[in-house]
Amino acid sequence: MVGVDPSPILSFRGKPHVDARTGDIIFIAYRGLRFIPCRVKRSALKRLAINSVPTEEELLQVFIDHRKRIEGLVEERVLSGEISPVISDLP
Repeated sequence: MVGVDPSPILSFRGKPHVDARTGDIIFIAYRGLRFIPCRVKRSALKRLAINSVPTEEELLQVFIDHRKRIEGLVEERVLSGEISPVISDLP
């Protein structure tokens, strides 16, 4: 009997970057050979920053500090069918 392979797990590779126009953090998730563009809104990260007007470097550091939490939210959304998840709030 041939077993059914489970869906490929979601992986996160590559370096996140700041969208110059919006200030959001953009990164890519992969599921098998499919890439999934992901976005974390600046406003969600700004709440967690030390300064009220964080620099790009500060936003990236906040993203890195909360990356596992963000990746978990992205994974939930991808599994529920979203093809390009946007995280606008970090509960």
